[in-house]
Amino acid sequence: MTEDAAAHSQTIRQIDPDFRDDEKLFIRVNPAYQPAELDTALLNNIRFPAFSVNRGKYSVALDLLSFPQHIGWNVGAFSVSDVPKSVPASNEPGAANYLFSCVHCPENGNYAHAEVRSYNESGEHKKPSNTAKLDFRERLRQRVTFVIRNATV
Repeated sequence: MTEDAAAHSQTIRQIDPDFRDDEKLFIRVNPAYQPAELDTALLNNIRFPAFSVNRGKYSVALDLLSFPQHIGWNVGAFSVSDVPKSVPASNEPGAANYLFSCVHCPENGNYAHAEVRSYNESGEHKKPSNTAKLDFRERLRQRVTFVIRNATV
């Protein structure tokens, strides 16, 4: 963990709800996959109704590998603006939409922790339909860049 990230995790406990569109988000991806399979690994790490990321505002990609059990893992990066804001629940005309947003939810020892969450149109934190999940995952997969591959830090 960088010194800045460590300082934030120890001294700041306020939730920061402000996400700039160009802020980077980092996601840890399982190393059990071969390099050619990283897209599949990424898709498996995007879970609903929320999946974990680290905010680039408070951390760097390497911070996701700060524990021994994460040696060899991959880290992908994408911007807040890459998160689809709305995805239709089905392919039917007039279908309801699921909404997605980034929420800062610091953890003990990881102030940078955030989640990408899904909501129904009523604002309830809900798991999206299978159609919406597939659509969301595919859109995000196209935007993720792997910044660390099978790290041996």
